[in-house]
Amino acid sequence: MTNDQGIEWKIIPGKLQARFSPNGGKPFRVSLQVREWDTASKQEAAGAAAEALRYEAELRSGMLPEELKERMDARGIILLPPFQELAASSCTCNFTQPCSHARSVWTHFYEYISHRGILDAYRLRGLPEEELWPLVRAKRAEAAAAVNAGAGRSSTASPNPVSYEPAADMEEAKEVTSMLKEYGDPPFWNRPQALYEVLDLVYESAAEAAAQTLSEKGGRS
Repeated sequence: MTNDQGIEWKIIPGKLQARFSPNGGKPFRVSLQVREWDTASKQEAAGAAAEALRYEAELRSGMLPEELKERMDARGIILLPPFQELAASSCTCNFTQPCSHARSVWTHFYEYISHRGILDAYRLRGLPEEELWPLVRAKRAEAAAAVNAGAGRSSTASPNPVSYEPAADMEEAKEVTSMLKEYGDPPFWNRPQALYEVLDLVYESAAEAAAQTLSEKGGRS
């Protein structure tokens, strides 16, 4: 992988290897070692992602949503440590280590992570995609089960019906379709028509039907 500054890097759990040519000159090979998250930290990092992201497409896009950063901070999880806290660093130059080349590579990697490389940060910390997604989905399933259990208890305690606001719900629906327009269809969608177009029709029809039903019930009461 090559970034905008011409730095080529390879990311494996616990290590960032880079080929760096300052100002287009002689290339140096830089190796930076990062401590991987332990099992508990991986669980917390996945939990933060499950809480902050409404759709996997947000994380797959590579961006670092502000809410995800806030959730990780709240859980005490550091996405990437500062340079001085790296486990180790080395460079093929003849300067005193750690050198400016190593620092520069880490600075550019930080910038890359902030804009489009969040999954690579997880990988560097020992949580690649093939391990991350099952954890995220499991965390979401746990949260959904807890919500459903709570809803079941509250429904037996209170007979009051849940209010329905078609306009408000349509605004939330528009957020969903806007997200799909920005990030594209999810991997499971294989129809010729874009998913957001289909959902637009479904949401509009559902809102109209719900509003009609409420109107009819109101008239009979």
